[in-house]
Amino acid sequence: MTGNGANTFPYGLINNTNNQAFPIEIANGATLNLNSNSSRGQMFNFWNNNSLQINNSGTLNLNDSGTSDVFKGVNGVDLTNNGQVNLTAYNSIFNSSSMGTARVNMDLSSNSQTVLASTNNAPFSNFGSWGSGSLIKFHPNAKFLSYSGMTYSAGGLTNSLDAYVPVEFIDSGSGSNGYKTNQVPTNVDSYKNLTPISSKYNSANKVISSSDLSVFDANALTLSGKLAFADNNPNTYNWDYSLDKLPTQTGFLPRTSGDNLSFNVIDSISNKAKFQINATYKPNQTNQPFTTWFVNQKQQNQLNQSAQTILTSDQMDKNGDNYQKNFTNDQGLVIKTNNKAKSGQYSGVVDWTLQSGI
Repeated sequence: MTGNGANTFPYGLINNTNNQAFPIEIANGATLNLNSNSSRGQMFNFWNNNSLQINNSGTLNLNDSGTSDVFKGVNGVDLTNNGQVNLTAYNSIFNSSSMGTARVNMDLSSNSQTVLASTNNAPFSNFGSWGSGSLIKFHPNAKFLSYSGMTYSAGGLTNSLDAYVPVEFIDSGSGSNGYKTNQVPTNVDSYKNLTPISSKYNSANKVISSSDLSVFDANALTLSGKLAFADNNPNTYNWDYSLDKLPTQTGFLPRTSGDNLSFNVIDSISNKAKFQINATYKPNQTNQPFTTWFVNQKQQNQLNQSAQTILTSDQMDKNGDNYQKNFTNDQGLVIKTNNKAKSGQYSGVVDWTLQSGI
């Protein structure tokens, strides 16, 4: 199916072709509205081992207010969202008891928006974990919201903690917030002004259980944001001094090249950012005649192979989701020595890491 319009199906979309996937394609700029209020037939009623494949680059609004399950006999659902998807149902959206194969695979691209809301159940209903091939891939800056109505409160996505779905955060960490609310969402920002009962930072490129995204008492869940360095500092900094230029008293020496030292961070996880930048230093030679430091005004940290916090979000300049801090050549990364240092060429590696405080 390829469409741009509104469609109401009293008895469901039926696909009885053997082993043929049922495709739904929504182009960029197009909108497809699917509505059903039937208590006698499912919106999607598939026979003969057929899967459903949804590729959305526009807007998909699916609303099933009937008492039947949304998908019957469907041999798995594959959803690629490059735009906006709003799936709302009276019962569970994905119910393993009705589906031919308990498999749901979602690929939520950067800047996409996805809402799953079940007003009388949980969006995912199963007696155990979801089957092989089930995965929610969450890309940087995507937004996701799920809501479980009535008495369902197993984190906001599934009907029980055992019915978990694997979730992977691609290339960037992301924040997850759990809510306790009776407010049925209308869009991904519906809970923006609510106070979450749980907040968690999820590391990048790891697959975790959906049950670990929030607490059991939550009946709604949001995933959003990105925490990452916006750009990198220069690869090399130099201290090029002759012995006669070194101080008699041990002191800090400014960088002589690679002077631009700046940190640029994107944090769209929370309205109140809370992150820190850590640093380690690993010398390439033993017994180096200097120590390596990070100086941030009155804050002075000697760097070694144990991580030191050198900068926090509240010490940076904020512009929207962007945080920046610049250091002149006598601040930030410096070395400390005196004129008794042994001449030679020395090097080492500084590793900057970004850590969420959520």
